[in-house]
Amino acid sequence: MKLAINTIVITLMTAILTACATTSNPYEHLSPLDYDINTYQPPCQRVTQTMGGAIVGEYTQCPQVQYYCTLKGTGQRIQCPKFNMEKYNQAMNQLDYMHWQELCDHAYRANLDQREGLVKIKSSLAGQKNPLCDEYGNPNPR
Repeated sequence: MKLAINTIVITLMTAILTACATTSNPYEHLSPLDYDINTYQPPCQRVTQTMGGAIVGEYTQCPQVQYYCTLKGTGQRIQCPKFNMEKYNQAMNQLDYMHWQELCDHAYRANLDQREGLVKIKSSLAGQKNPLCDEYGNPNPR
């Protein structure tokens, strides 16, 4: 009887552990722009070294820094996704696109009010050519 119960318990524990080990992170699909990586330093502790009742020395022992992730939109704490270089590069390209688009929009809006002959605001940054629009914010012909 005990053997049968032990066998059932071991089988159930094995199934649960296998399910936990194979369950994927539900947040793996997120872009790096969707969440923040945060750090937390647990409090350090003062440790006293003793030898045979005599205090030999004291030192401060600090646990390792812990990392956790939060969703940018809600601030909800989530399991951190594994780092994926391809997703990271896609996110950085998206940021670059938004940056250049913002410069185009700024130059275009500023130049709407300009009269001919006045200096126009350019959409380039530090001499770089904006890939999305011309220097005055007008879309590049494709």
